[in-house]
Amino acid sequence: MFCPHCGAEQPDTFKFCDQCGAALPPTPQSTPQPDAPPAQDPFLDEPTPPAGKRRIGLVVGAVCVFALLCTAAILLILSSGLREPPSPALDDSQNAALSSAAASAAVSAATSDTSGMADTVDLRDYLGAWHVPDLDGIQSGIVYTITEQNGQFYFSGEAIYQNGNRVVQVDPVPLTVSGNTAAGSYFDDGWGNHGTILLTFTQGAIRATVTATGGDWDLAADDVQLQAGLYPNSSIGTGAYESPASDSSASPAPAATDALSDPTEAELTEAFARYLNGLVAAINQGDFSLVASTMVPGSEIYTQQQALVADLSARGVQETIQSYAPESSRKVSDDCWHLQMEEYILVSYLDGTSKVAEQHFTYVLERQANGEWLVSQLLS
Repeated sequence: MFCPHCGAEQPDTFKFCDQCGAALPPTPQSTPQPDAPPAQDPFLDEPTPPAGKRRIGLVVGAVCVFALLCTAAILLILSSGLREPPSPALDDSQNAALSSAAASAAVSAATSDTSGMADTVDLRDYLGAWHVPDLDGIQSGIVYTITEQNGQFYFSGEAIYQNGNRVVQVDPVPLTVSGNTAAGSYFDDGWGNHGTILLTFTQGAIRATVTATGGDWDLAADDVQLQAGLYPNSSIGTGAYESPASDSSASPAPAATDALSDPTEAELTEAFARYLNGLVAAINQGDFSLVASTMVPGSEIYTQQQALVADLSARGVQETIQSYAPESSRKVSDDCWHLQMEEYILVSYLDGTSKVAEQHFTYVLERQANGEWLVSQLLS
């Protein structure tokens, strides 16, 4: 079949287009054929045997039953002589000791069963700095920090590379907690950074998987167990380092404007990047909450992508962002803009096949009361 939204060819079994996410029309079902009549039992029409043969059969059956009963009685008599004598009765003190032992064993089993159960992690137990081990703490290293503000937990990072010649910092990223994990995705327009964060918490320890694409690649970690605190004799993670000085020939930063000024294309792209990174993480992890906060609640795209995440994650589809770039932007009103994006997404299927999907979509972004831009609609 072909997607009625973008025209991409799709397998008949897909419910949603893997190019644009639009719902696909159901495929016609074949007309069920009536069930065949039950087969005639050929034995129903056989003639009834004569009465004499029936009497002989009854006599033979009775003799067989009598022989079986006699055999069972003989075996029962023989086995009764082989039984062990009954155990002596226990007095009250012995019964009490056994009951106490049984109760202790039950408590011990219950404790061992529940000790491994993982409740939702409380990130307040993990606030502060955590560093990646096995790196030179004076010349280079990576420090991640978990903070809390008004009940929301944030992840930030700082990396020093080549004697401090390269400094990478990522602003605090909101974390979404699920069970014993916390996840987030980020985009920092100042460095051109974008990536995902997955922290796994186990008995006071943290394992971190951080993907990074752009200027922040020094912050990446692949399932690394972190150590609490900063590096010894190091200022990494304290904010003491500053970003490299910008080129003196570069244009000065624009002056601050009021909250209702038109957004730059970079600001709109940043809002889109949060959405795209969150959507890919939601599909790969089967958790819609990773992208929900980047869209207007109850909007058309919110409902569409909620169904898309459920469908693709159920089929084991995995996606990887290869690249994206803005093509154009257009103002609709002070609080509404259209942003056209070019995207290249690697889509991998359970059967081992994969393809790179090239997409050109226009997104509707709306400014919220707090000044944040959220995606509200996907246009063809």
